[in-house]
Amino acid sequence: MFTSRAKSRTWKGLASGVLTGLVLATLPTLSAAAAPVYEITANWVDGTAASVSQGDVVNSEWHINVNDDQPAAQNGNVDDVTFSVSATNSYFTDLPDACLVTGVTTPSSISSDGLTLTCNTGTQAMGTAVVALVPAVVKGAKGDAVVLNGETNGQPAGTTEIPIENAFGMDMVWTTPSNKVAFGTTTVDMEFQWTLFHNRDSEAGPDSVSYLIDYAGTEARAMSVAPSACSAFTTGSAAGHPWSGGSHDADQVSPFVGTCDFVQLSATQFRLTLTGIDYSAVAAPTKDSAGKAIPDGKVAVASGQIKFRVETTSNVGTTLTVDAPTYVAPGSGATSIDDASNNSATKLITWPGNWSSVWQRNYTKSIALNWDDNYRVSRGTQVMQLVAGDFGNKGSVDTAKYGYCHIIDTKYLTFDTAQQAQLDVPLEYYVGGDARVDPTNAGYNPNTFDCGVAAGWTTTEPSDLSTVKAVRIRFDFTEIKGNPVRSGLNVFSTVKDDAPIGQDVWQSAAAMIEGVWSMPNAYPDRNAVANGRYPSTTIARDVFKIVSATPIIAKTVDQKVVTPGAPATYTLDYQLFGTGVVPEFVDGVGIVDTLPLGMTYVPATASVEPTVSVNGDGRQVLTWAIDAVKTNEHHLITYDAVADDTVVPGQNLKNEVSISFEGLVVIGSAQVTVGSSGRTIIGKSADQGFIPNVNGDGVGDGSWTVTVKSTDPLPQAFTDTIDVLPYVGDGRGTAFSGTYSLTEVTASAGATVYYTTADPATLSDDPANPANGAAGDTTGNTNGWSETFSADATAVRVIGGELKPGATEQFTVAVATDGAIGGDALVNRAQARGEHTALVMRTSAPITVANSYSASLKKYVQDAKGEWHDANDDADYPSFRTGDTVSYRIVIENTGQGTLTGIEVTDDLFPTQGSFTVASLASGESEAHDFSVTLDESLGGNVVNTASATADTPVDALDAPSINSDPAGILVANYVTVKTSDPVSGSSVNGGDIINYTVTVSQVGTAAADAVFTDDLSAVLDDATFNDDAAASTGDVLVIDAGLSWSGTLPVGGVATITYSVTVNEAADRADSVMTNVVTSPGCEVVDGSDVNCGTQHLAGTYTVSKTSNPVSTTTVGAGQKITYTVQVSQVGPGALREVKVIDDLSRVLDDATWTNDVAASSGQARLAGTDLTWTGDLAVKQVVTITYSVTVGTGGNGTLVNKVRPASPGGVCVAAADENPDCTTTHAVATAGLAVTGGDVNALVGTLIVLIIAGAGALLLSRRRQLS
Repeated sequence: MFTSRAKSRTWKGLASGVLTGLVLATLPTLSAAAAPVYEITANWVDGTAASVSQGDVVNSEWHINVNDDQPAAQNGNVDDVTFSVSATNSYFTDLPDACLVTGVTTPSSISSDGLTLTCNTGTQAMGTAVVALVPAVVKGAKGDAVVLNGETNGQPAGTTEIPIENAFGMDMVWTTPSNKVAFGTTTVDMEFQWTLFHNRDSEAGPDSVSYLIDYAGTEARAMSVAPSACSAFTTGSAAGHPWSGGSHDADQVSPFVGTCDFVQLSATQFRLTLTGIDYSAVAAPTKDSAGKAIPDGKVAVASGQIKFRVETTSNVGTTLTVDAPTYVAPGSGATSIDDASNNSATKLITWPGNWSSVWQRNYTKSIALNWDDNYRVSRGTQVMQLVAGDFGNKGSVDTAKYGYCHIIDTKYLTFDTAQQAQLDVPLEYYVGGDARVDPTNAGYNPNTFDCGVAAGWTTTEPSDLSTVKAVRIRFDFTEIKGNPVRSGLNVFSTVKDDAPIGQDVWQSAAAMIEGVWSMPNAYPDRNAVANGRYPSTTIARDVFKIVSATPIIAKTVDQKVVTPGAPATYTLDYQLFGTGVVPEFVDGVGIVDTLPLGMTYVPATASVEPTVSVNGDGRQVLTWAIDAVKTNEHHLITYDAVADDTVVPGQNLKNEVSISFEGLVVIGSAQVTVGSSGRTIIGKSADQGFIPNVNGDGVGDGSWTVTVKSTDPLPQAFTDTIDVLPYVGDGRGTAFSGTYSLTEVTASAGATVYYTTADPATLSDDPANPANGAAGDTTGNTNGWSETFSADATAVRVIGGELKPGATEQFTVAVATDGAIGGDALVNRAQARGEHTALVMRTSAPITVANSYSASLKKYVQDAKGEWHDANDDADYPSFRTGDTVSYRIVIENTGQGTLTGIEVTDDLFPTQGSFTVASLASGESEAHDFSVTLDESLGGNVVNTASATADTPVDALDAPSINSDPAGILVANYVTVKTSDPVSGSSVNGGDIINYTVTVSQVGTAAADAVFTDDLSAVLDDATFNDDAAASTGDVLVIDAGLSWSGTLPVGGVATITYSVTVNEAADRADSVMTNVVTSPGCEVVDGSDVNCGTQHLAGTYTVSKTSNPVSTTTVGAGQKITYTVQVSQVGPGALREVKVIDDLSRVLDDATWTNDVAASSGQARLAGTDLTWTGDLAVKQVVTITYSVTVGTGGNGTLVNKVRPASPGGVCVAAADENPDCTTTHAVATAGLAVTGGDVNALVGTLIVLIIAGAGALLLSRRRQLS
């Protein structure tokens, strides 16, 4: 505590005063003598941009206060303190957290059009300043301005204007028309679809736009406008174009235009004019007519089709090319140039007859046209090239030779297979080295290959299909004679994975007619090909281009405003979008989300768990690597992130997320604002009911205490309170006969106390009054504020240091009286401002000089830290939760001149515990009564109980003694504490695993909560190592020895997230392998009648490995003999094991033996890869897994079979086997000439011995016969 003290001096009361009035509003809950008065101000938060764009979020702060209008301000409650805000060129989507929807007469709300926000902050004590952060979303045209206007109880306020600058953009798309072609007798009608896109949320474009269109054939043909020249697109399908009419799903239909004018200007030039374009986006589709998603950020405001008539009876290619106009927004004059890259399309007219070849587009579900330049395929796709003819009626002799041939573009394709149509003749594969089809040769040019070359063909399909460069069939005319069905050859190939994006890939074909092969490059052009190896398609060659899906990502958040400690849920909406034929699924998608400083990921909340790292700026980075992503569909990832207490109220937290695929990177972003809604309240109480006057001379000591309390979610940099001391004529009710002086001011640590002796009638108690300098700063003041104590001070100013959430700052002003008479009153008033809540808060409290017979009654309440509070107003109420025991103390002091008798003290809320009697109390003496109560569920919010007392009337007095009543209040605020872990509680863990603990503390109810918990980690740290990473989103976390504790104040709706982790020790460094810990907190609740939701347990286990063999190790074995090995893997300890791996190295066995492929495992999987036999599997508690396998001994190695099995995952150890084989190793020597076999199959060994014995006996008999002869 900071104390200023000096010798007491006296000063005479002065007789003048000045009051400042504000607009009053009377509420029915208050008496007419105490009407509340309001103020309201508004501002954009610091850092708001000078200009904004459509869709941006702008954040405003609204400051509201409520005070008593009387000079001696009281601090009674006012219900339903409400303000409203209206939006211009913006709209509201979220209520601030200060706005209540329950427990109030009129719930807070946002109007259906989003333009009006009504915020009911609930019941507030007079002397309260509230700040609410109100976000709005920008919606307006360039040149408009965002402004917010509001009011409370007739008091207006508003923000400044922020100009809107939008990125205007439009684009007309003509690519990938439908495949519809209408044949007449001598004409063909060709339709081309168009779609007009507009940047989402940008200002409206022109009502009318025109396009110059060039339309020509690869050979000269007469062109004209067909009937129904411009119409809605209602039938068929065209990738990239939504319908604009017909019976289709609404999400695939865009508006058409008011009028569409399509006219011919010259032989090949036309003009299209669209008028009456709807930019409202009310009917904007989300998919095109092919069911593919419209690209994010774009709105299809119109679609339709135009139709040409071409006079022709033969095949011809046609190309449409459209100019790129400049669009001008009529509102602002902003311009946008059309994207010329999508302003062309091709379609081929193909009449029936003869032969032709194509890429079979419908095989890959493409709707592009044959021989056009619109066919798009992705890497890894199988494609089909087709050649067919109708030669059956040619009239050739039966033996005339016919054939079909496909040349494969092997630089970019790999042959898969081939099939015949209407034929059954041998397939021939070209595997020769002709330079024209050799992709490694500089002369590579498959379109010039001669399918009639004699060498290099085989009728046997090669085992290596990549060597196939062409496929042909040859047959006699008799095979097709008279057959009206077209015959042909189909070849299937796969696009190589390394084929460049954008590469043109060609199919070339040839036909043999009556023994003569055509050349594929010998046919006239059909359709122009942009940037191709060949200038056009023909009936003998066709093209596709390699495309890749385009990654698109958008990021959103479930709330525009976040409170430190309360998680926000982010959603990443991504897609792989392609307008051509793209694969159904793609691999290798990368997403990187970099969180802003002060925000961290909440572990285990992601729908797809990311890899978490920290970059060089200290920002957390979330990374996903995703395979098997379905293209042209939206995919969602959600996760929670939480802001910590390093962020600043009103701060915009914007972060970017990127998605990458095949080298293309796209950026998305989301923005939240740190909530700055909060409250600061002032209260004042006299420290005793009466200034004692025990000698009757008016000499006594008294004091009052001013309390400022914050429930702001973040620290306030300062508080500033001015207390103008009482003087006669101050208008507050001060009436004083003698003198008094200032004796001391005691203030909270970190505060600075200032004094002035200026005429109090000239002083303002508003710290923001220019005469006082500025709120929080005395610089420039004209009132003579000084840090030098003066007993003659007329006012005291206390500028406090940082005020944390839920904290209070207090100072006590002590005075000494002289010559006062009983009933004299000193009424003082104080006003304060907080740095963030900003507006003034007012309070007052009287002290009365004791009469001859009087007593001062005070009631106190003890907080959780053991400190006693006067608790006269809610600025000084300590917090408790249901179930807590609350200690009270009532003190009665005789402040008069005679003895009091028959004193009866009562407590209105707790009469049984709180009431007591005092038979006799001499002058100057006091007596205390302590009691405690346990809070049940009937008590919540502010709980106030009042002590009162009476005493006998003395025989020498006419009136009963004066004894004041005194209230004491508490705040019953609840919170819930929950502990979770990753892996979840009950999981088994291995050495080296990290266990992440998360404790979440959530405020419950209508009052801020002082919350605590402790976590005893002693039963964890005997088996694991603390990672020294404890962190709290708000509040203070402390780690001591084998324990952890946290404490903090949670505002209404507040959540604290505390995280820490341990790493599980290896088996040799663990005690019991059981990691149990329980958080202890009043917020931990019983679940299912017994378990507490604050405990976790993880079990660790180990495993042993042993090995035996038959024959046993060290036995000598012979060629052809079988050795059977047995490996046992056994779980040990309390925890099951996951993904156990054991490896048996057979490299020194299989050089002398042959694998018999008979491996078996009683559980898990065992397989041989190379010379390593690997077993993997899970082990339940006490489970034993047996693995057996065998080899057959051979010759040719080094003569020794040695193998050793080893644990290959953490926690394993080798142990002796049942046959006492000690070290998981077996050794067998292979018998050589002269070396005995010492082990093996017993029956085989016995048989061998019998044969040897018989043979030996025969040899002995023969020897004896020779000797006899």
